[in-house]
Amino acid sequence: MEHTKKCLACGKIFAKYDGPEDLIKKRYCSRECAAHAPVSVEGRRKSSENLLLYKKNETKEQALTRGRKAVAAREANGNWTPPMTGRKGNECPHWLGEKAGYSAKHRWILNNWKKTGKCEMCFITVRSEKKTRLKHLTHWHNLDNKYNRVRSDWVELCPKCHRGLHKH
Repeated sequence: MEHTKKCLACGKIFAKYDGPEDLIKKRYCSRECAAHAPVSVEGRRKSSENLLLYKKNETKEQALTRGRKAVAAREANGNWTPPMTGRKGNECPHWLGEKAGYSAKHRWILNNWKKTGKCEMCFITVRSEKKTRLKHLTHWHNLDNKYNRVRSDWVELCPKCHRGLHKH
């Protein structure tokens, strides 16, 4: 028996063949319409309440599995990318610029400037057998204590020279 219904997103009339009970639940003609349909505030509230009730009783493994499935489904549909993909610096909503703290600026410097492994004070080249350790063998030191992201305000030092500057 054929039943018809009007899609809430595009207004197209669509048919459902299983039975009237399934048709009552179905509101959209396709997954695309369902994905792009606006959700009311009440609908979002109910959805989040149901999720909170469900999450209350799940184990850590179940939560990880649920998250992985959600991301995989979004990526498979081609309509989702991680929210911060391709955003750097002041494009990021959490970017603090010069108001960032000490460790945040040091982390920015480690990620954006390449170390040579050579101390700029005593000119000793610090070597390591493992290439991954090179970034930890020398330290970045700020000369003017303003911690700006200007390369000329920073020097790459071996640990001995770095300790010597901090003793003064």
